[in-house]
Amino acid sequence: MTAISSDRAVTGTVHVMGGVVTHIESAMEMYGLATALARADARRVAVQLGPYFYVREAKRRRHFFDAGVWLADGTLHLFAVKPKRSSRYAELVEILKRLAQDDPRLADAYLHVVTEDHIAPWQVQRAGIINLALDWPDDEADEIAMDCIANADGPIQIADVDLDTGLGHRCLSAVARLIAHGVVAIPHGVRLDTDAFVHAVDREPVH
Repeated sequence: MTAISSDRAVTGTVHVMGGVVTHIESAMEMYGLATALARADARRVAVQLGPYFYVREAKRRRHFFDAGVWLADGTLHLFAVKPKRSSRYAELVEILKRLAQDDPRLADAYLHVVTEDHIAPWQVQRAGIINLALDWPDDEADEIAMDCIANADGPIQIADVDLDTGLGHRCLSAVARLIAHGVVAIPHGVRLDTDAFVHAVDREPVH
């Protein structure tokens, strides 16, 4: 199996990975990959995985997945990106079913068709903030922000983290990295900005 590993850099229509420039064919692929990179439980991300094989009309055919994500629990999730409005959407769904049956290497993998329904604007926005923050480590800011969030009486607004710590422009990036590392949580469906509330993962949020 061929896989090109990611070093987290997503730029325009190309993805730079370990010195290799890989072309991404659509904005949906770029958004989907950026979202995958931002997952707290993602341990490795790669693009153009394959070839995998399936049989159709008595012929052996091959398929490459647009992206794959290995999670902390060891599971592999493979993604095929296709808008629902595409004339090939139904065909792709059928191909994934055949792949699951015909290629034994996929027995323990999870196969997904990613459509516009799976890449919400808030996910794209949050992923952009997180991936940019991860490209610019700042351990000092992370520690200061974490102390503030952990000592708060329940969820705290990121704007208040900034006020309490004086981190200024470093604050949002610090919180983003903490979310990416899985030690701070933000509610589902919420954009990652200074209006958002966050809490330490070892605390239940107060409603």
